[in-house]
Amino acid sequence: MVDICLVKMARTLDVTGVLAAQEDLALGFQVAGRLREMSVDVGDHVQEGQQLASLELADFVLAQSRSRAARTAARVKLGMSAEGEDVVIEVESAAHVREAQAVLSEAKLACDRIQQLVSGKLRAPVELDAAVAACQIADSRVQAAREQVQTWLAESQQRDIELQQSNKNLQDSKLASPFSGRVAERRAVVGQYVQAGVPVLELLRMQPMRLRLLVPERMASDVKAMMLVNFTVDGGGAVVVQGIVRRIGAVIDRSNRTLLVEAEVPNLDDQLRPGSFCRASIIVQPDRQVMAVPKNAVVTFAGIDRVYEVENGVAKERPVVIGRATGDLVEIQSGVEPGNSIIQDARGLLPNMPVTVRG
Repeated sequence: MVDICLVKMARTLDVTGVLAAQEDLALGFQVAGRLREMSVDVGDHVQEGQQLASLELADFVLAQSRSRAARTAARVKLGMSAEGEDVVIEVESAAHVREAQAVLSEAKLACDRIQQLVSGKLRAPVELDAAVAACQIADSRVQAAREQVQTWLAESQQRDIELQQSNKNLQDSKLASPFSGRVAERRAVVGQYVQAGVPVLELLRMQPMRLRLLVPERMASDVKAMMLVNFTVDGGGAVVVQGIVRRIGAVIDRSNRTLLVEAEVPNLDDQLRPGSFCRASIIVQPDRQVMAVPKNAVVTFAGIDRVYEVENGVAKERPVVIGRATGDLVEIQSGVEPGNSIIQDARGLLPNMPVTVRG
């Protein structure tokens, strides 16, 4: 005989799901070119910052040299050194403007002298008109010189930007891994011309993994963030892996009336694979107390579960509703009361069969 006792048995929701990578990224170049090198292949492990592929460099190097030469020409116009540090050029201090201002000053002095001579009737008035016109022309040339220098400054800034862009294009001709992970797919071969943005590799971040579970609608309200999840992977034997619920979907899928729940799963030994089918148990109530009896005490016949009590020396069946099993115990949800005594091993018993209780 054995007493029906209360034990701690977690309440769980049994669901199915699929493992997915933490991130699934299609990598491509930001510039177009012919693929020169692909240093990784399917299944390879890569580290963050590792170079994965590169394009032919000749076109990018030539573009960089062309931009550098154009920048040098623009700087020389402003009187700046070709490769020196950038300095702020004031329009009035530019050589082109200073030359025009010098011509204007000379024209003004000449105009003043001629005006004095005309006042003393030593020159004809028509010469003064010519000197005034020369001053006006020199003044307009000063303004034109200022505008020219401003144009050169804008051109210099444009050439600086073009050189920066060519430097960036040269850098973008090399494809580096944005995170540590594994190569899932290779979509290009050496020698192929690839357009900007077209994926050449698919990279997976596999630490940690995502476990995507489909929880039936009627159980959805029981699932909360930070709950533990135990699961096994089909083809992975009986090894139980544990994760934590991190994300809960916002909507119920109309097609199958389920809620998407995502758990975060460590993958330190790199044994888990995206796409694997999993059978999981979400631990809803870890410390729930339930009635439990040994598994041998429960007999199933015609789809009905029974336990046997002893009454007046004979076995009396008690239909019960069983729940989860753990170890050698099985949960009894209803049909008997805690503290009742039942026959510990009910195999072969029939209702009203005489039994003897040994103390």
